[in-house]
Amino acid sequence: MQCLFFTKIKQKMNKLQALKCIEVTSQKQADNGNVCYHDPIANCDYILYENGYVRRSLPRARNYYGRLDSTHAIYQLNPTKMEKYVNEWSGNVFDTKVRIMLPTHEARMECAARGVVNYRNTLNKRERVKLMRGAINNIKALISNLEGEHSALWNHSKLDNTLTEIKTLVK
Repeated sequence: MQCLFFTKIKQKMNKLQALKCIEVTSQKQADNGNVCYHDPIANCDYILYENGYVRRSLPRARNYYGRLDSTHAIYQLNPTKMEKYVNEWSGNVFDTKVRIMLPTHEARMECAARGVVNYRNTLNKRERVKLMRGAINNIKALISNLEGEHSALWNHSKLDNTLTEIKTLVK
């Protein structure tokens, strides 16, 4: 029975290793029962807490004045559920979001692996949007140059229709 348990943990660790995450747990984290993995592709850390939390920690960034912010941006990755909360004083009932604690190391590893994949996909999407915006700006500049330099050519209906189509796509 014990061999099966360690085999399952090893399989989950292989999943994070397949995602090229590196374990960088400090001694203090290990003493507290926490595990930390660094994702070199997205440059962030995933911390698996013994109490059931899983969090993503992004590196510090420079503020407006060029100074380093003193804290990391930390995001919770645990699944959530909606519950009713009754205020003791007023008796009002509110909907509130509650984090679901993940009791096993395997569940926390699975949650962290999902977080790695989702965040990398988000970064890739942001990069694609950035490239598309650059291409759109280049097309806009090209259209304005063509309109200015070759205004006599735009009297032709086919070229005029093409220009109109491009303008609607760019907006």
